[in-house]
Amino acid sequence: MQDVAGTGRAGEVKDVAPGYARNYLLPKGLAVPATEGAQKNVQHRKTIESSKTNRAFKETTALAEKLSQQELVFKVKLGEQMRMHGSITNADIADELRRQTSHEVDKHKVDLQEPIRNIGTYEVLIHVAKDAVAKVKVIVEEE
Repeated sequence: MQDVAGTGRAGEVKDVAPGYARNYLLPKGLAVPATEGAQKNVQHRKTIESSKTNRAFKETTALAEKLSQQELVFKVKLGEQMRMHGSITNADIADELRRQTSHEVDKHKVDLQEPIRNIGTYEVLIHVAKDAVAKVKVIVEEE
């Protein structure tokens, strides 16, 4: 029913010592006897979990697509020698994405090695999920 370290993962059928099952696994609800009904229940759970995983993957892929189409424009003041006052950080990018798309974007998911301190066009990676990455175009212009 649940993962048990050193014994098995949820959904697996395992042979264990009778005392271990009787005294530990069954009372804590970590396992049930491998009857035909229990195995059908596990199969049903796996099917539901698989459909949830597929749905979540489609949603994150769609979000990554939507974010990839975004173009963020930051207007900044320039001082002497065309230098910016301050910098554009991953938090600034996450906030702007949140404003434009109304999706929460964690600033830690914005892959910015160092803050942007110069005018120009940049491509920034946003890690939406472990297998969904968006490339967002960031344009920094003079105010």
